[in-house]
Amino acid sequence: MAAEMKDLETRKRELVARNEACRQALAMEFRDIRTATAWVPHTVHVVRAVYPALLFAIPLIGYLFARRRRIPKPEARAKPGVIGSALAGYRFFRQMKPVWDGLRSGRNH
Repeated sequence: MAAEMKDLETRKRELVARNEACRQALAMEFRDIRTATAWVPHTVHVVRAVYPALLFAIPLIGYLFARRRRIPKPEARAKPGVIGSALAGYRFFRQMKPVWDGLRSGRNH
C-alpha cells in the first residue's frame, strides 16, 4: 500500500509539472498572439475614421480617371463598292432562296 501511495504521489507531481509547463506555453502563445495582432485596433480606428471620406471620394476618383481615359472613336467603315454590294446581295439571295421556295410551294398546295 505504501508503494502505491508513492506511485500516486510521483504521478501527481508529474501531472502538476506537466500542467505548469502547459500553462507557461499557453501564456507564451497568448503573448505572441497579442504582439502579432497589436496593429488591429489602430487599423480599425483609422478605417472607421476614413470610411465616410472614402464613400465620398471613391466615386469622384473613378469619375476623374474615367474622364482622363480617351476612348478611341470608331473609325468610319469604308462603304462597300459595287462589287462588294453585289457580293453581299448574292449571299443574301442564297440564304433567302430556300425560304422563298418554301413559301411558294406552300401557296400551290
